[in-house]
Amino acid sequence: QRFSQLGQEENLEDARNLLRMLQLIANLKKPVIAMVNGPALGGGCGIAAACDFVYAGSTKATLGVPEVRLGFVPAVILLFLIKRMGEGAAREFVLRGEVIDAVAAKSRGLVTEVVDDTDLRPTVLAFARQLASATSPSSITLTKDLFTRLGEMSEHDALEYAANLNALARKTADFKRGIDAFINKEKLEW
Repeated sequence: QRFSQLGQEENLEDARNLLRMLQLIANLKKPVIAMVNGPALGGGCGIAAACDFVYAGSTKATLGVPEVRLGFVPAVILLFLIKRMGEGAAREFVLRGEVIDAVAAKSRGLVTEVVDDTDLRPTVLAFARQLASATSPSSITLTKDLFTRLGEMSEHDALEYAANLNALARKTADFKRGIDAFINKEKLEW
């Protein structure tokens, strides 16, 4: 109700703030894990879509975009939904104004893993620890940067950037450490 009474400039500033937050989440150099344990509707669904991994509680989590049912448009979150779900699934989801459970959200590519509600927090924390110990910090940073930049470039520029990044990564200490462990058949903990 408050938004309907604000002027264009105030509403534009609020929309831009949401956009900046979603971009920050999506472009963060470290993996971002969403833990959905209740309703994630509209902007909350957009936040989940901007994350790298989305874990959802099996009975309490719902994700949805009811905007078109409310006379509104999910404009700011749409690009993040498309990137997460693919255009076809996002189009159907948004145009219906759906609110779906965690299992349906997983089947549509919006959720990574559905977990029993009581196990959600320990499962997400265990996953975060496993991800941190099994992956190279510099590789994660460079890979996330690659995902961010590829969407901003022409195909030719993106391929050239990828080749340069590949060559750069071969010179990092993490690469040398990882290759040594691989060759010596050693388990590597980062």
